[in-house]
Amino acid sequence: MSSDFTSFETIVQSTHLDSFGHVNNAKFLEYFEWARWDWARKKVDGFEKFLEEGYAPALVKIEITFLKELHHYEKIKIETTTGERGNRSFSFIQKLYNSNGELCSEAISRIVFIDLNTRKSVDIPAHFSAGLGSRIVEP
Repeated sequence: MSSDFTSFETIVQSTHLDSFGHVNNAKFLEYFEWARWDWARKKVDGFEKFLEEGYAPALVKIEITFLKELHHYEKIKIETTTGERGNRSFSFIQKLYNSNGELCSEAISRIVFIDLNTRKSVDIPAHFSAGLGSRIVEP
């Protein structure tokens, strides 16, 4: 398992369900976001530092594959790791499992950092880049 791997757990609540009695597909976006922020808290020392310096991560793309339903009070686990990395962007690879250990959903997301003043993309801040591993793919 790579050193940038994290695991995040939560429990499906009644407010996560739709009229069909399973977790609404839009909720999966939130689950994956919670797990990405959990990764950042665990892997990046001084994570709040980039905000002080005027930078922020921005999700620019996400692809989600839905494989199995999730139900009320089900305990779920999301494994998160980083994928390809360039100078200005990187990807997260995430897998969501139910309480039986069955893979229920997968997501690949692309993140860039933006300058909060100019709203333009910038190179990944050095202190954040250290937590990403070494899969550089852009020149």
